[in-house]
Amino acid sequence: MRLAPALVVAVACGKSAPARPPEVTGTLSVGGEGLSPLACRPGRAAHAFVDVVSPKGILRFADRALFWTADVHAIGAGTELACTKLDRSWGGGSRPDGSSYWRGILVFECTLGATVVRGDLDLDCGNITAEERQQLDGQRENMRDEQRKARGSGS
Repeated sequence: MRLAPALVVAVACGKSAPARPPEVTGTLSVGGEGLSPLACRPGRAAHAFVDVVSPKGILRFADRALFWTADVHAIGAGTELACTKLDRSWGGGSRPDGSSYWRGILVFECTLGATVVRGDLDLDCGNITAEERQQLDGQRENMRDEQRKARGSGS
């Protein structure tokens, strides 16, 4: 019988906290160079925005546009990119304590002068709580319902 408690202790010690999913998955390249690691930083100015922070600079999505700055310590939007493709689906918000959260996808092909900036990113930023996630899911479903209704009405 002495083995059973030792076995329980060994099994319990082998458990680890559930792994938190990465904030950023996908790819980002600037001038053909793949950038990683990537992190995201949600925020709010006049509207919600998200910064994707890389070792070579910061990509910001705000007001239905993308911006780039090569200064990894910059605060602010940077230079607006000229995009031929910018698919996005996102939701986010601010908390009473002033912190923000942002979840969504960005799929894009843009230029900054002669430099091509491409990405296919899935972002989950700001330590989204279960309640916030549920709210975002509900908002996404409402949007999809509205889109289905609009397609069905011949608009």
